[in-house]
Amino acid sequence: PLRGGKATMFEGGVRVPAVIVWPGITTAGTRSDAIIQSEDFYPTLLEALALKPAEGQRFDGHSILPALKGDALAGKAVFQYFPHNPGVPDWLPPSVSVHRDDWKLIRIFHGGEKGAHRHLLFNLRDDLGEKNNLAAQKPELVAELDALIETFLTDTKAVVPVPNPAFDPAKYRPELEGKQQPKGKAKAPNKGKDDGDPALQGWKARDCKASVKDGFLRITNIGSEGFLGFSAGKHSGPTTAKFRIKAKAGTSHFDWLPGGVGGKQQRTDFTLKGGDWEEITVELPAEGPLGIVRLYLPMQEQPVEIDWIELASKNGSKPTRTGF
Repeated sequence: PLRGGKATMFEGGVRVPAVIVWPGITTAGTRSDAIIQSEDFYPTLLEALALKPAEGQRFDGHSILPALKGDALAGKAVFQYFPHNPGVPDWLPPSVSVHRDDWKLIRIFHGGEKGAHRHLLFNLRDDLGEKNNLAAQKPELVAELDALIETFLTDTKAVVPVPNPAFDPAKYRPELEGKQQPKGKAKAPNKGKDDGDPALQGWKARDCKASVKDGFLRITNIGSEGFLGFSAGKHSGPTTAKFRIKAKAGTSHFDWLPGGVGGKQQRTDFTLKGGDWEEITVELPAEGPLGIVRLYLPMQEQPVEIDWIELASKNGSKPTRTGF
């Protein structure tokens, strides 16, 4: 009866059974409805073994030893954070959820009126399939659970989605949420120049179209994941990225992938004032080779222009400056 599957915020994507065998702690053949997460294992082991945590150590989970001994875990809240929207059945826009006792609240970031958050509230005791959204009927409970979400995001220093300044509500079609076909189509072919185009001087355009004219790199057709990628080569350790850009106001980020494509992506955010040419400086606190760097571009209808891009590492290597 569970709704959704992998890569969704619904129970079909987050709920699995757990089998725990612990002689002296658990009783064979027993069953519990307690909600637990893998984050709970470490504090549980410490308590069961009468070990003290390191001084000042904080835990993301809680000890579930009472549940293992057959007692209840009333009031325990668990969180799921998935700020993505892959093209799978029952997908949602970037979201976070909290599950406490019988109730589960999903916050859809900036999915409501005038950029406010949108909420889905389900009583999982009566509606495990998450078919009946009770958010409008229980605003006080929504506010109470959403406050838990806000505390969770703050305490974990989570990077949260921000409103898209170019979002046009008139063009958004909420009826397509959860439909696999519109979101699951294969990505369009690369709209950038050919990888060997000398005009880009090693930079590669993805989910956008790039061309050089009159000494400036002009970028158009920028999608939600549009970026310029570059193999950083000799650059390693803390690096300063600078570039001169003309674009609309907004926020974006400069990423690096130490292991190349497929490596763990790391990022530093930056803000554009917009309107005229501006020089942006972004610090990349890398601990080793940068691998591949990616300059993500804010999605907008008007073209973005870039004069030059420079990478300067503190490892003594010569800065790399690309002037178009």
